[in-house]
Amino acid sequence: MNMLRTNFGSAIRLILAVCLFTGCVNNSKDQVIVNAITAYMPDSVDRTFVGFSNDSSLKIVYDSILHIWNCKTGTLIREFDLNSTDSIFVSGIRCLAVYPKGRFIVIIDDEGMMSAWDVRKGTCIRFITDNFIWRCNYLEFSNDGRFLMSIDYREATVDMYGWPGLNYIATGSMGRYRNSFNWENRNGKLIFYYEGYDGNYKTVFPVKTSSGQLRFKTYRIK
Repeated sequence: MNMLRTNFGSAIRLILAVCLFTGCVNNSKDQVIVNAITAYMPDSVDRTFVGFSNDSSLKIVYDSILHIWNCKTGTLIREFDLNSTDSIFVSGIRCLAVYPKGRFIVIIDDEGMMSAWDVRKGTCIRFITDNFIWRCNYLEFSNDGRFLMSIDYREATVDMYGWPGLNYIATGSMGRYRNSFNWENRNGKLIFYYEGYDGNYKTVFPVKTSSGQLRFKTYRIK
């Protein structure tokens, strides 16, 4: 009977490993130029987040602890608990973004703290708190890794932060109370398309002002 249980447990683990590997392969994706963003409203602290590096070589899963998988081999690289040290305390995760090459992740927790992590070392490298961070519904890096987008669907705004400092740069409006829009990376620019009350618009970031600051610039599409 013990031998039967052992063999059954081994079979289950093998099936799970195959499923995970298949999931990595099936989710492998080329760099997408146009990205449709839709609202996600978390409703529980017990949530699972899955993210990929933009070359689809790494899969990062959070389900109370962080797991980093190699999608090419289907093997677990490492895993760690975000609260294993006394440096910071992370409550339930609200949003997660994976740096393009997969070495770093940025998360926003339910208390409105944004923290950046080195996934190789399992350490927090930076964190900030802001009155508007807790309203973030979606978090994503630009494809070149220079900027981090924090999207608030309720106010239809995008806050831009610089990487790796997580320094706030600017806020762009995407048509009030819209719950979706499209964006693309083109020649080092982020271009957001959305529908306003009186027509269609696009907003470009970054546009450098005469004083050298980076800002959004909005154009009406005829």
